Amino acid sequence: MIGSFREGELACASGMTRLSLETDNSALFAAANRLYQRDGFTPCGPFGG
Repeated sequence: MIGSFREGELACASGMTRLSLETDNSALFAAANRLYQRDGFTPCGPFGG
């Protein structure tokens, strides 16, 4: 799902249907993950490998 913050808006405007953000599940990234989920992003498994 594409979120509502700027990167998501740019992705939608360019026709992208998926935007993946690479974060960690450690406590260090907890605030970032909450922000992304609040804006509509959903967790997924590893990608790019």
